[in-house]
Amino acid sequence: MKLSTLIKIVAAFIVMTVLTCTLIVVNHYFGSGSKSKSKSVQKITNLAPEKDETQLVEIDELKKRISRRSSPEIVLGAPALRKAKQILSEENFDDAKVLLEEIVVNYEDAPAAIEAYRILGEMNLDELFEIRENDDRFIKYTVKRGDTYLGIVQDHKTNFDLMMLINDMTSKNTSGLQPKQELLLMPLNFSLRIVPRKNQLFLMGTNGEVIKMYEPIIDMTIPKKNGKLETVMSGTAAYFNGSRVNATRGNYRESNKTIKIQNPSIEITGETSSIPNSFKGIVLSKIDMEELVLLLRSGNKVEILY
Repeated sequence: MKLSTLIKIVAAFIVMTVLTCTLIVVNHYFGSGSKSKSKSVQKITNLAPEKDETQLVEIDELKKRISRRSSPEIVLGAPALRKAKQILSEENFDDAKVLLEEIVVNYEDAPAAIEAYRILGEMNLDELFEIRENDDRFIKYTVKRGDTYLGIVQDHKTNFDLMMLINDMTSKNTSGLQPKQELLLMPLNFSLRIVPRKNQLFLMGTNGEVIKMYEPIIDMTIPKKNGKLETVMSGTAAYFNGSRVNATRGNYRESNKTIKIQNPSIEITGETSSIPNSFKGIVLSKIDMEELVLLLRSGNKVEILY
């Protein structure tokens, strides 16, 4: 080998070695790999951690909850409710009722509206059972020979339980009717509105107004459909220790009441110690159930808004 060729090979080897060392140094201080970063660069990186998708989802959900809490329904509805309660405390019932009715219309489904419904319900029922002179909601009926309790309540579209209540009757003084005996009767032309998606039940007046909203103690179990369905009540029933009883029996008041609805075949019942898994319908508190049975009869309309 010529000396000039050997010198060229050695020179080329030295150049390659220098380039390789230079690349190693540059990569150590300026490389993009996470393991090759300098300690200073790594400290800065640690101050700005990588995005955590879970944390982002939680923050987004928190923003949504704050937005809901700050919604006009709650912010504006609550002061109006406080004002209505103040007016009630001053016994200005008419003005309070007007304001409560505005709340349930303007702030539907807000907590203020639900509370307004509760107060309105108690006010409406107080008015409903208040008997005044020349009150056109009631009928004065004079018993004729041959009349029966069942015939009287059917003819006047009311029920035996309500007739007993407003005439201060008990099971002990219902043994027989006397001619010329006077009874006060209240026709029951109310209807029910059921809204499964909101778990709400409404007692409606003859002009389509809400008399009271009832809140089931568990979620309704009603066959799913779409739109609106109109049906009727097929009747009511009362059970005591597993046996059916009627309103003339002494244990009727302690019995468990049931309202039966046809097409779909569902029931509204009071809470019991056990509700079977196969139950289809609505479960109310015992107090609410007693109240509702007083105000309904067979043939009342039922509207289900799916």
